[in-house]
Amino acid sequence: MVENSTEPVFLERTVYRDDAKDGRAYLPALDLWKQTLPVVLIGDPGMGKSFLTESLVAANPAAKWVKAGAFVRNPQRYALSDDKSCLVIDGLDEVAARAEGDPLHNVLTSLGSIGAPPFILSCRAADWRNAADGAEIAADYNAAPQVWTLAPLSETEARKFCQLEGLDETATEKLLEHVTERGLGDLVENPLTLRLLAEVALAEGDLLPETRKDLYETAVGLICREAAPERQNAPLNHLARDTALDAAGATCAALILSGSEDISKEGLATEQGGTLQLPEIERLVDPELSQVILTSRLFKIENTVLGRFAPIHRTVAEYLGARWLVRRLSGSRLSRRRFMSLLSRDGVVPASFRGLHAWLAMSTEFAPDIIATDPYGVLIYGDGDSLGAEEGRMVLSALSSLETEDPFFRAGAWSLRSAGCLTQPALENDLRKFLHNPKTGYQLRSLILEALNGSQLSRNMVSDLEAIALDEDMSYRERVEAADGLARAVSETWDPTDFITSLHVLENESSTRLTVHSLEEFGLDYFPAKLIADCILAHLGYLPGRNSNAKNRTSGMFWSLKRELPIEKAPAILNYMCDAIDAYSDLHRNSDHGWEGWFEIRYLTQTLVRRVLESGFDGAISIARWAMTFEAADHGDDEDRKFITDHFQLHTDLRQKVQHQLIFGANEDADGIPIYKLRRYSAGLWPSLEDAIVHLKALNGLRSYTDENRHTWRGLVNLARDKEGIDAAALEIAEIAAARDAELYHFLHPDPNAEPPAWKIHEEEAERRFAERRAKEEREELDRLERYREKEDAIRDGTSSELIVIADMYLGRYTNVDRERPHRERLAQWMRGDTTLIDAALEGFEHSISRDDLPTAEEIAESSVESKRWSLCPPLLAGLNEKLAAGKDFAEIDVGIRQAAWSAINVELLNNERDLAALAQALQASLRAETGAWEEALRIWFETHFRVRKEQPTGLYGFIRNDPDPELVGRLCTDWLRQFPDLDAATEKELVQGSIRTAGARRSDSFKFLTEQADIRLSSANELNDAKRLLWRSIAFVTAFDRRELWEASANDRDFIWEVRRRIGYSNEIEDEDMTLDAAQAAWIVSSFRRLWPVAKYETYKRGDATPFDASQFLQRLIYDLSVDSTDEACEALFALVEAPEDGYTDQLKAALANQQRKRVESKFEPLTPATLANAVDNRPPQQHADLQAYILSAIEALQEKIQGDSVDIISRFYEDNEEGAPRVENDCRSLFLGLLHLEHGIEGSPEVAMPGSKRADCGFRLNDMVIPLEAKGQWHSKVWTAAQTQLDEDYAIDHKAAGYGIYLVFWFGANVPQNRRLCSPPRGERLPNSTSEMAEQLEARIAKARRDGIKVFVLDLERS
Repeated sequence: MVENSTEPVFLERTVYRDDAKDGRAYLPALDLWKQTLPVVLIGDPGMGKSFLTESLVAANPAAKWVKAGAFVRNPQRYALSDDKSCLVIDGLDEVAARAEGDPLHNVLTSLGSIGAPPFILSCRAADWRNAADGAEIAADYNAAPQVWTLAPLSETEARKFCQLEGLDETATEKLLEHVTERGLGDLVENPLTLRLLAEVALAEGDLLPETRKDLYETAVGLICREAAPERQNAPLNHLARDTALDAAGATCAALILSGSEDISKEGLATEQGGTLQLPEIERLVDPELSQVILTSRLFKIENTVLGRFAPIHRTVAEYLGARWLVRRLSGSRLSRRRFMSLLSRDGVVPASFRGLHAWLAMSTEFAPDIIATDPYGVLIYGDGDSLGAEEGRMVLSALSSLETEDPFFRAGAWSLRSAGCLTQPALENDLRKFLHNPKTGYQLRSLILEALNGSQLSRNMVSDLEAIALDEDMSYRERVEAADGLARAVSETWDPTDFITSLHVLENESSTRLTVHSLEEFGLDYFPAKLIADCILAHLGYLPGRNSNAKNRTSGMFWSLKRELPIEKAPAILNYMCDAIDAYSDLHRNSDHGWEGWFEIRYLTQTLVRRVLESGFDGAISIARWAMTFEAADHGDDEDRKFITDHFQLHTDLRQKVQHQLIFGANEDADGIPIYKLRRYSAGLWPSLEDAIVHLKALNGLRSYTDENRHTWRGLVNLARDKEGIDAAALEIAEIAAARDAELYHFLHPDPNAEPPAWKIHEEEAERRFAERRAKEEREELDRLERYREKEDAIRDGTSSELIVIADMYLGRYTNVDRERPHRERLAQWMRGDTTLIDAALEGFEHSISRDDLPTAEEIAESSVESKRWSLCPPLLAGLNEKLAAGKDFAEIDVGIRQAAWSAINVELLNNERDLAALAQALQASLRAETGAWEEALRIWFETHFRVRKEQPTGLYGFIRNDPDPELVGRLCTDWLRQFPDLDAATEKELVQGSIRTAGARRSDSFKFLTEQADIRLSSANELNDAKRLLWRSIAFVTAFDRRELWEASANDRDFIWEVRRRIGYSNEIEDEDMTLDAAQAAWIVSSFRRLWPVAKYETYKRGDATPFDASQFLQRLIYDLSVDSTDEACEALFALVEAPEDGYTDQLKAALANQQRKRVESKFEPLTPATLANAVDNRPPQQHADLQAYILSAIEALQEKIQGDSVDIISRFYEDNEEGAPRVENDCRSLFLGLLHLEHGIEGSPEVAMPGSKRADCGFRLNDMVIPLEAKGQWHSKVWTAAQTQLDEDYAIDHKAAGYGIYLVFWFGANVPQNRRLCSPPRGERLPNSTSEMAEQLEARIAKARRDGIKVFVLDLERS
């Protein structure tokens, strides 16, 4: 879907998803409905996600479309009426600014409140946290979402788009050529930017933009004007360009920063919220200008009745908002500092602000702060191409710092839009250092390589790119980016053959995979057929003399190659492949080692053979060899196979020549293949009668016949044979050979008196035995029915032993009746339709219910433990089943009989659970209806088994998990654990799970009981085997983590991890999902077992769910759990794990910490009201704590500059006026500091401000009801390294008026001071700082990670020069 200036126009789009094994799969975008929901649709800004989601709803009337923000505000409004409906939720990334909490969490919570309906959710790619967000959805929907990416426009789609926008063919070509030459190809892949380009092209002709910023600046200037001739005198066209764009920018900034979706001209409130009223922004823009600018094409009408308007696209709004802020804040550092403090928290920009934030980097005043805060956001949301070399170096440095903190910072957002600032000539050496530095991470190196791809600078770095592409220690992503860049960087005189040759001799999978990719990237025309064939074979594990990597091979690598390979090379490549494959045995081809590669060879070669045949190739010798080698008749693409079949059938001469080569071999004297094998190669090669005659003639020309020749001759003769005999023409030709060979003659004219061949004798013997067996079965069935007739009366009154067999058959225990039939149909089949016998059996079943010699429930249970069954039980169950089928109530049947029947079902379940399920359910329901009857039945059955330590009695698993009364389950399991302390470990595990099913307030009692049991069983007086010891230690770990003495003996036991995993439901075995771990427990497991279970890759040959891979997956799942837990405890736990010695989990832990920090910021972030925004940009009194803190920090920065740059010697005032000249005491410094600090807006800075607990902060800054406490320390103070946390954070910032905010100030005097005023040494293991910046950095690192957004550090430099 695209949108022009008048109405939407549909353009078919494509989505794709990536799979680690199967590669990339494509799908028509509107076919997302056919996928299993939930589905997440991601894409870059402007890619058309909103239009696509609207189109999906248009294609499915049962679905509802809603903006994510509106849905979170009022989910009940969008509740679905039936389970066939679906919600399509647009714009997850736009939620954050409006609602408190993590955006996805808010959406999932809202979905849960309306019954968790199926959904499709759209989100910007950069703000989709792939693993973390996918797991969060899976936790609520029991299935990971399918994540599909909206594919960029292809060149064909871009051309069609331009034509829809009004460009003719010439203008379209000129536009596309312009952007391609300037490396701006991504602009035409994006519908929004392509639309803007088309707008500019229509208006400016050849004056097309050079950068993304130029594009937006030119386009918005055009769009904001009235273009129609009849409206040239409209008020809009009387506004100066900058005046109009500033008005639009202020409006857009207010909308984005407040989290609103539209603005109302009418001033009418809406029930849903999310709409700004025009008067709310009058402090930002003149009301009359607002009214006028909303009529421009920069805005679109959302609701005519309510007069609601929204920007034409969010990215346009982000650019305009940033443009206005840059102009409004230019030259005002204080306002800029205050505004920036509102835009992010602790270095994290909320997802909904990242676009606007990135565009602010267009200003050199903003750029350093913007780049330092979100460097990657600048490249994917803003315009990195417009930045200079200095800013490019800043971006590179900031990205390096970002990767140190979050090694997976590109997760979910790999498409790089504009990184020209990184590829300027001045940065060549910087880039080279990063590329070859082993400490550079995979994501940063791949980003640099991607930026270099196609740039002018890459031509200077060919050797660097080649070295990376050939480096086997690099990741595949890095190597492929280097190879792609190399393909575009080299000149036409550079021959890539040496590079491909060097690459394909490397034997690891990454290298062979890259070789195939690079063949296509450089162009298949470059390379000789032999090299191409070797590259293909090397990847598939079939290159002679090479170690095969087929086991770990990536499939699907030849999808493009087999279609784009120059056809003139294909025959030679197929021949070379035949040469290589002939060296491998059939055993290798079909082994676990080689079958996947062999399967893919068939797909590849079949397409190549089809293309060769299409080209008119008729080399029968080669075609026959290909057929024999690749054997692709039953494999490969259906269309390819059908074409080849049809081609052979249509081209008789070619078919017969190929058949001849296959049947007779390379020459007339050689042996060929049996006729029947021709089908294996292609159905089109199966000989017709005409073919058979041709080949019989060829056989007549042989001098003599071998056994193989005779076999072929017989096959051809049989092809000419039908029910009437051998075709006359074929017979005439066959007689020629028969006349020369006695064996052939006897085949053609068999002796009627001759003994039949062995195969015929064997076939007749098998038929005879089968007939005898059926006759015997028939006699037995007739005898059985006769026996039943003789005992009809006894069967009818339920006393005949025959009724037991009949009941067993009825219940499905025998295979000689159709067990798929209903019960009575089985009975009819057994009785051969004899209605008298059928009625007798049914009456017997009914009478069996009232027999006075039926076993009791206790007797049945006692027999069960001895693996015995009561013969009276099957008729009893059959009788009850007939009552159930007739709809009769069980209430009149004695409770004891019903209990016995339920016990009998447990005995029979092992044989036929499906048949008895409905009866078991009905019996349970009837027993529950009578007080205590169901519990008594349970106790009889299970306790009988527990007394003899029977392992996991039948029915225990289902009772614990499925019984609708969790209180009963919990109480019984608790009783049984107490009553039977010596059960086997497997049964105890089940009972543990059951004991915690108790709901509500009893849950804590259950956990207390389990802790007590663990204490008793783990005492030294109890002898436990290893399995039970681990079980109870794991229970104690989960229920009583603080009782370390109960479980810590297993702390170094590698197997302890499996028991803990089972307790919390993270395994395929017993899932105690009601047990959960807190942050401290999860962190302990990761900390303790990361060394014992290093990160492991999945290995297909290892079975079960207790492999090294499973252990590392469990640890990684716990790391994920910590990352989505935004509590202070989880934050500190993750921070401690990151600080531990580095290992394979460190990068994931860092990424988890970064993800957690984003969630914390999103959850606490407050939207900026227009009033708050106006206060900041106009330097008016702050209204939020963050703004007030930012104002004070700006004032301190101004004081620092004044101290260091003023002609008046201010620094001396902080020193004693004597010979020693020592720094003054803290209180004097603090007083001087407050006296020098310039504050406005009525902000009061006071010393000794009262804080909670009768404590006093060194000073506080008050404005209205807000207070920002400040704790000041001289550099010599013994607590200078700890007071930021122990005093400021823990004692002062907790005040409700401080709201968690505070400033920690250190007076720095340097080293040239008396001994008693020198810098206090930092804690052991930390370096002594040499500057204020180093000390500030060390102090910030000591503040709890969870509190760094509220506590800010400033080290005031008072050192004399």
